[in-house]
Amino acid sequence: MPDLLFLYPTEHDIYTVLGFTKKTEQIIQYWKKKKLISVTNNIYQLTEFGKFAYLMSKFKINFLELCFLIETYCCEKRMREICKDGFYVKYSFYDKVEDVIAYGTVSNTVSNLVKKGLIYRHHKASYSVIPEIFTELMNYQNIIDALHTWFIEVWKKKNELILQDPLIVQRQNEFSNIYKNILFR
Repeated sequence: MPDLLFLYPTEHDIYTVLGFTKKTEQIIQYWKKKKLISVTNNIYQLTEFGKFAYLMSKFKINFLELCFLIETYCCEKRMREICKDGFYVKYSFYDKVEDVIAYGTVSNTVSNLVKKGLIYRHHKASYSVIPEIFTELMNYQNIIDALHTWFIEVWKKKNELILQDPLIVQRQNEFSNIYKNILFR
């Protein structure tokens, strides 16, 4: 996806940059069909999902890798405000996705990001963003904030749904009663 899409181009602008070809027309139709771009008054702009896809394309990563990279970046950025070092623990990410993604998949995701030179192992299961990549990501702060917010909201919603499951509520009550009996004997 070209950087041009961040400049709110018209259809003419896109054709001028990409060429007046059938392939360009197919690319534009594909972007529209996949909801990567929207068109308002002949002005093209990336959708939220299109912006995420742009970052995936830019760093040559898949969506799960992008989520881990962004979560690592956000955690590291917060930690840098308090102290010099910052890192993200793989298990924190897994805790947020464990109900939908296997641990092995998360481990493979982290390994792929290390191999691609986007993150490095800080220590044990802790990772940091490569300094040059960290600086580059700062240029996309609005996209990162949107993805981070979405990621956390999905995690919260997932937990809310899980806690509404009658079987889970029943088990929580059972464990609570067992715990009370142990404490107050």
